[in-house]
Amino acid sequence: MDFEHARAPRLTLDRAGGGAAMRPLRALSIRQPWAWAIVALGKDIENRKWRTHHRGRTLIHAGKGLKSQDLEDFLGLAEAEPAIMARLTAAGGLPMDHLREQCGGIVGAVEIRDCVTHSDSPWFVGRFGFVLANAEPLPFRPCPGQLGFFTPADGSMPAPAPRPAIEPEPDLFSHPRHA
Repeated sequence: MDFEHARAPRLTLDRAGGGAAMRPLRALSIRQPWAWAIVALGKDIENRKWRTHHRGRTLIHAGKGLKSQDLEDFLGLAEAEPAIMARLTAAGGLPMDHLREQCGGIVGAVEIRDCVTHSDSPWFVGRFGFVLANAEPLPFRPCPGQLGFFTPADGSMPAPAPRPAIEPEPDLFSHPRHA
């Protein structure tokens, strides 16, 4: 799919400071194959050594490069967890060419719902887990990444779709009441 025809990332309300201004979604860099696992296998936890208070829709940025240690860790987890292996098998295995091509850019979006210190999810390992839901793949878009949450550079994301005009609600108190 040509990226020019893809939909723009969703925007969210930024109510900081009392105003209601639109701002672009934040992104989080995640190494491959873990970023792919979020959008393709339903990975519902992103493991981190640090806590976050960030909640809401977030872009998934696949970090630069594909490291053999990440592949080994992923396959080791899949072998140890039957539920993950079943999803990987249903997906046809690791799409190595796809993973190599989709490094260093935005690959999807997901909702971060919570940050937990333990979970029954087979994906949870480590100190903190960001609880993920409603993941969706997006057409790959090259974009430099950063540590932690970041706002992608203006030139790396398409412009937001124009907002539809909202008709004002009728003023219910301006019309006389009928007895």
